[in-house]
Amino acid sequence: MKNFLFLLLTIFFLSCENKPELDGLWIILKSTHNGKEIFPQTVSRKARIKYNIAGYEGKEIIHFKTSDSTAILPGFNSDKLEIKFNAKTDLINFELINEELYQDIEFDLTKNVFLQQFNLITQTRPYIIELKSDSTYIKLIDFKHIIENQVNNLLK
Repeated sequence: MKNFLFLLLTIFFLSCENKPELDGLWIILKSTHNGKEIFPQTVSRKARIKYNIAGYEGKEIIHFKTSDSTAILPGFNSDKLEIKFNAKTDLINFELINEELYQDIEFDLTKNVFLQQFNLITQTRPYIIELKSDSTYIKLIDFKHIIENQVNNLLK
């Protein structure tokens, strides 16, 4: 009986991993590059959806699609980047899908910020993650979590 309880507890703790589900929209709460705080601002001639949620107005979003390991990253005074990502347990790497589309100088800062390998740091709260490299730090919050909280507050 003791062995059975030990086995159940072990399985329970292993299944309670705080690894976030990356799929979906993540709001950028904070970002720094080479020690300076930076704020993404996508500049595009194309129409795009902006999500203005109370308390997060004007914040840019990273859209992860785990089904094909792609993501859409915001620009830093440039258009967005469409990339492939490779996520392992505690690492994530971003690479351009089509480099020819991003040759203009306006993309240089955006590429320097994002196109690298990051440590993927999860918090005790799986709806917050941090991406950290030697030169860049990005803190993200799960869009679904924010919406769920706002709906719950409305229903109280």
